[in-house]
Amino acid sequence: MAEGPDKSYCLIGAQSILKRLAAFLRPIGGVRKGRDVKFVHRMRVASRRLRNALAMFETCLPRKKRRAWLRRIRDVTRALGAVRDIDVQVQSVGDFLAKTPERSAHAGLERLMLRLRQQRANLQAGVLKALGRLDESAAVGQLEQFCRQARSDSKKAGVRADSTQVRQETQRVIAARLAGLLEFQRCVSRPERAEELHRMRIAARHLRYTLEIFSKLYGGKLHDAIKAARQIQAGLGGIHDCDVWIAFLPVFLEQEQARTREYFGHAGAMRKLVEGINLFRRHKKRRRRKLYEKFVAHWNGMARRDVWGRLLETLRPQQEAVQ
Repeated sequence: MAEGPDKSYCLIGAQSILKRLAAFLRPIGGVRKGRDVKFVHRMRVASRRLRNALAMFETCLPRKKRRAWLRRIRDVTRALGAVRDIDVQVQSVGDFLAKTPERSAHAGLERLMLRLRQQRANLQAGVLKALGRLDESAAVGQLEQFCRQARSDSKKAGVRADSTQVRQETQRVIAARLAGLLEFQRCVSRPERAEELHRMRIAARHLRYTLEIFSKLYGGKLHDAIKAARQIQAGLGGIHDCDVWIAFLPVFLEQEQARTREYFGHAGAMRKLVEGINLFRRHKKRRRRKLYEKFVAHWNGMARRDVWGRLLETLRPQQEAVQ
């Protein structure tokens, strides 16, 4: 790869990017068809992992091209994210509707489901456009070719995916990701800080993906930290989903009221929709409280086990051993 960065570090980068690029491309056919939500989920996750790797190894990539590659992949991530969010919401409403015996609540939930499905159908076009722009840019082919050549050149030169420098860089990168997560630990006891908790979730995801890239270097010793980051990500993800619903449902009722008034000339028909929407919102509030309590328990358990302290200790001796 480009001169300057440690060759071992860039070899890890080439291998990591190629692996994540393959995972990114694998579900693309299913995403284009738009018939099975699992393909959108897989490609969205793969795109995030790929972007994380591109950011981590940016110094190993050609400066003029890396921004263009990242931009095209980020466009796909955003399009997939919008679709995936709706898919999750449709599933959530469907599950709640199936478990709700109150027939009087069904009208509102069914209307909500209808609007979500309409929105989902409209968003598919955005996904196809993003994939089309990705194809036109040739970003994937260029990135793959560059990384394959870099990997081949490194192996021919006898470069190993390990060195004193790569250990030092690994420690620096992981420590930076961890610091990004711990920056939000003051919000753990503040359930009302929804935005900060959401950003904490993103920081946990970045830490997890970074740990996964370097896991082989440490012979599985990063497993506990990876598991902890995954638990934080999942816990805060559930909380964020509830926050989105709690904020959105009153807006949804206002939008439906405006539509109803425009169509009928009055909003009388709204009465049959309100009960189901309010019932669903109360359900999300209760679920948020439970998820938050579970998250705090997980966090406190991690603190008692000193997961992050042990992670940093794992990195330091490894670095010294190579020297």
